[in-house]
Amino acid sequence: MDSDVEEVANVQVRPRVVRRPVPVRSQVSATYESVDSESDDDDFFRLHQQTSAALESDSNSTPPSPDVAASEEESHVVDLDSDSDVDSTSDIEKNAVVGEKRKHAGEDAPNTRSRSVSLTPPPSAPHHEPAPNVPAPAPFIHTFELDSDTDTRDLDPSLQAVIQSTPIAHARSQPQENSPAPRTPRPALERVQIEFQFMYDPEFLAHELPLLWDPRRWGRIRSPATIEKKLQEHVAVVVFTTDVVATAVAAYSDIFVVDVLATDPVLMDRMTRVFPTSTLASLGDKLAVYIKVFPRSVYNRRREREAVEMARVEGEREQARRDLEMVQELRQAGDTLPSENLNLGHEDNSSNNISGIRIKIRDKAGRDTLLLVTAATKVQSVVENYCKLAQLQPGTKVRLEFDDEALDPSDTIGNTEIEDDDMLTAFCI
Repeated sequence: MDSDVEEVANVQVRPRVVRRPVPVRSQVSATYESVDSESDDDDFFRLHQQTSAALESDSNSTPPSPDVAASEEESHVVDLDSDSDVDSTSDIEKNAVVGEKRKHAGEDAPNTRSRSVSLTPPPSAPHHEPAPNVPAPAPFIHTFELDSDTDTRDLDPSLQAVIQSTPIAHARSQPQENSPAPRTPRPALERVQIEFQFMYDPEFLAHELPLLWDPRRWGRIRSPATIEKKLQEHVAVVVFTTDVVATAVAAYSDIFVVDVLATDPVLMDRMTRVFPTSTLASLGDKLAVYIKVFPRSVYNRRREREAVEMARVEGEREQARRDLEMVQELRQAGDTLPSENLNLGHEDNSSNNISGIRIKIRDKAGRDTLLLVTAATKVQSVVENYCKLAQLQPGTKVRLEFDDEALDPSDTIGNTEIEDDDMLTAFCI
């Protein structure tokens, strides 16, 4: 049967098939039953051999719509058959190699999970550049701000009233033009420590201390050694610089074993006497003051002993002055004596007459008297001069001995064995 219509075969567009391994998560068992199960657990992904066939069957069984087929045919120009074959072959080879490596890794270490080896080279060691030379920072100086002299907020109300009523000349208000170096002003209410030391003598212990004995202060102390130990204790009292010394003495008398105020005390700061009405600021710029406390009787006896000692020292000085005058007179007398044997080869007596001989005369008490004599001086003249220098009573007879031998008063010094700087002994008859 003839017909104008030609039969056209139904052209089916073959879609492009991309074959890739399907990732399938393996079932992990909580227990390791065999070596095969351990190797299966180590494989995180497993490749199936029938993956490509399944993809082909699925793609061929479902025909696409005509519009989709036409668009795919126009967009793909590359040979689909060659691409699919190359992709499938390369994927299968790679999967086989990976599977073999994982299987061998599982056999060598069954109890450990295989780890992927990184092909990235390790990072290079850090390069440390030398630190630049930075100058050391300047030392930080702490600056403290001192309180003002007029800051009386922390004081008692009574002290605040005294300060406000008493004008105080602060150090910073004084002109500093003539001062060589600036000084930090000191607050007017600075505290000063006064250390007291009680002074006594044997007469005070024997006669005056029993009259001042207070059982409440001494308690059960009766031993003389303990009593002296208590009297020698130093007591420190802290007061303000604006207080008078009498305030500190009253506080010291209250805590000491002896009622110091009852002894009419005399206060001494080193060699300076301190009066009770003096302020502590008058003692100087000190943070600690040491004061010796003398009872009036002890102080008077000490002054008497000092006067006797000064008289003795003055007498010794006067004696030394008279000895010096006597030596000068004897030297002048020796220079005026006629010299004998002036020849150069005979200078035995002339040299002694000119220079003189120094002798020392010591009495029984150990007192020494110096004399300058010559070889022509008689022993009797030495005795008379010694009696004058020693201030002996008129008519006192004195015998001089040298090396335990008595000297003849009529002999001269040159006829004896006395030499320069020899010592004679004087005995009163």
